[in-house]
Amino acid sequence: MNQKQKVREIIQERLRIGKPIDNILLSLAERAPSTLIDIAIGLNPIGGEKITLALIPLLEQIEERIGNFQITELQFYQRLADNSEGAASELLEEIIARHYQQEWLIDISQQVEGLMAGYLHLSYIKDEDFFEEFCCKYAQKGMRRSLVSLASELGRIEPVLALLTDGNVEVGLEAAALALESNPRCGVIEHMAAILGPDIDLQLSSMIKKIQDPGVAKHIAELVHWYPRAKKSLQDLKRR
Repeated sequence: MNQKQKVREIIQERLRIGKPIDNILLSLAERAPSTLIDIAIGLNPIGGEKITLALIPLLEQIEERIGNFQITELQFYQRLADNSEGAASELLEEIIARHYQQEWLIDISQQVEGLMAGYLHLSYIKDEDFFEEFCCKYAQKGMRRSLVSLASELGRIEPVLALLTDGNVEVGLEAAALALESNPRCGVIEHMAAILGPDIDLQLSSMIKKIQDPGVAKHIAELVHWYPRAKKSLQDLKRR
């Protein structure tokens, strides 16, 4: 039995009986990174939630070495996430914290979050100048659900504009309604004409019909005054 196999069996046994493996992994990171990388993402990785959580504090050291093995950061993290089980979201959060400006985060977000891809990443960068840019990138990948959720939670126009710009008008109007409910002064109506054209009466009317909170009406009344259909929908909203 070679040394790598011995180390693998020691780790597996400690995982089986519930003993910590942190010190072993730290020693491998410092002295035998190839063995650690093989254990983490090799042809037969140990995998599982516990080993992923133990690897997270070592990611900086691992990243410094994976280039020597002709592995990109994305490839490493995709492979690790594949075998992370219940720790995949926690792993993604750590990756985002380390690489929040990298476009390849979109791929790993899709892998881990599925239809909600982008939610964790965009939540993390919501106060950055490039928030809108990444909203557009996720919209282009078809990640509508996370953008709708963020429009609602943040009361921000960027997810809405990303959806509308990408041609997802119906979903964009849903996001716009939710953004207005969260923040009636978010400015979404003012931006709609720039994207959809000057005649937005029909779209405004459709959006207003999606609003559930009648209290929003007083905040947007002046903005829809010149649109007959939208004005009628607003009156209906007030009567709810």
